[in-house]
Amino acid sequence: MSIIVRPGREHTIALPEELMLKMHFAADEEILVQVEEDRLVLSKKTGSYTENLRGLHKEVWENVDTEDFLKKERQSWNDHAEN
Repeated sequence: MSIIVRPGREHTIALPEELMLKMHFAADEEILVQVEEDRLVLSKKTGSYTENLRGLHKEVWENVDTEDFLKKERQSWNDHAEN
């Protein structure tokens, strides 16, 4: 489903009723807006920001040994504290 909307003078976007119904958004409900490259992703806001942000920027950690990274990072803290 694709719908074209145009931002208003105050940079607001009104969501058409058809979209509100399809996504089960309530008029007074907060909607989470995430920026993903050149896209805006709208989703229902849950009580947990951790859950909403899980996996965001996961590509940063591709091909990184996280255990090794943490060991080096913690060692740098210790080295800095000793100086």
